[in-house]
Amino acid sequence: MTDSPSTASAATATAVQKGSTASPLGARPPIISTINFKGGVGKTTSCLNLAAAAYEEGLSVLILDLDPQGSATEFANLDRAGEGPTLFNWLTKSCSLQEVAVKIRGDESENSGSIFLCPADERLIQIQNILFSEGKRSYLQEALAKETFSFLSRFDFIFLDVPPSLSSLSDNVVLASDLPLLVLSCQFMSLKGLRRFTSMIRRAEGAGADPDWYILPTFYRPTEIESSLVWSRVAEVVGTYPDGRLLSPIGRFAAFGQAFQAGKSIFEYDRRHPGAEQFLTASIEIREAAGREDATPHNSAPQKKAS
Repeated sequence: MTDSPSTASAATATAVQKGSTASPLGARPPIISTINFKGGVGKTTSCLNLAAAAYEEGLSVLILDLDPQGSATEFANLDRAGEGPTLFNWLTKSCSLQEVAVKIRGDESENSGSIFLCPADERLIQIQNILFSEGKRSYLQEALAKETFSFLSRFDFIFLDVPPSLSSLSDNVVLASDLPLLVLSCQFMSLKGLRRFTSMIRRAEGAGADPDWYILPTFYRPTEIESSLVWSRVAEVVGTYPDGRLLSPIGRFAAFGQAFQAGKSIFEYDRRHPGAEQFLTASIEIREAAGREDATPHNSAPQKKAS
């Protein structure tokens, strides 16, 4: 017998007893990555709305758009062809992460949170090719480790939005992450992505990492046979692990796409929408899993606005 969404959430709450993945006070914030190997599963939507949920709670978040397609960059209405630096410049060591980060949410109030986004551009494809040809698996991890503490410590979480493909960059992201999230749509075709993800986790573990991974189901409709069967299968696979790793599901709502097209989070589009409540629930579970359930707003987020 497999768990229902409600009992899976309870299992997630139990899972956090395993041990916090959060960095000690004074260290960098937890790094959370949203991963899948195909488009159209709600990966970027999940990344942006989880970040927005933290922002709604007064927390500060840094998003790195590592996808050459730049969907998160498009959401923020940042011109990838402009003169400002992107993550390509950072990864080629021509600038710091702070120089790339652009403030997309937040005001000047000391007690409010903020969202900063590091934009992508198509040249990130070159980075993927370099990582593959040179077999570099810890390049991203090393780049983040070299960033100044004074910048990264201003945030409560760092989110990485990953390209929808199985690549050397994906392996780099898992090694650099404290909490990789497989964004898995409740459709039969997505089950192949679950196998690929667990294989990637095993490779990371073989390289000495110990990521505390979770699965975020999307496009979930409890009345649909396909959704229910996929949920049961995922719960069965997850149940082979000693602690719960299945987060509360996100439904399939047209409002998510409408909000994205308007350049808004689901909270800005309609904070009373069921999807907003679902992302807030998932965000709380992630904060618990990362050992940051008691996180309080940062008052010193860098003051840099989008031009």
